[in-house]
Amino acid sequence: MFELAAKLSSLNDSLLLKALPTLCANLTNPDKDVRGPVISFVGQLFSAEGSKLPSVFSKSFRQWLDRFQDCETSVRKSMVEAAMAILFANTDPAVVEPVAKCIKTKLCDPDKDVRSRAWMGSDFMARRRCWCLCSRARFMFIDARACSGVLCLCT
Repeated sequence: MFELAAKLSSLNDSLLLKALPTLCANLTNPDKDVRGPVISFVGQLFSAEGSKLPSVFSKSFRQWLDRFQDCETSVRKSMVEAAMAILFANTDPAVVEPVAKCIKTKLCDPDKDVRSRAWMGSDFMARRRCWCLCSRARFMFIDARACSGVLCLCT
């Protein structure tokens, strides 16, 4: 199914319009072995260089962003990685702002590996000055606070 959706995306975005909602229906599948690969694949579609999919499929994009709160640590880790790819490939504030906010929430994640990936990713993006794309999504060092023993930068 993933290969078919990838081919549809490369041929015509309107064809993907019919396939993406079917894929997104599995974003909340209770079986992590079904949910995990779908989340990763949809993240790849949204993070493709020059992709307009987050804007075109805004409802599906919001459903995908909801997976930052997934109960599975492995899913949250892959969400942080996919989100960093989206921030690197996209400059649209309507896409960048919600993704940056989601990454910020993972700085206080209960899992150390998720927090670590969020920190590494935010450091990388700050060095590339990508956080400056949207002032509300930027980290504000003045409002730093402690959260679960980890420094959490909150706006």
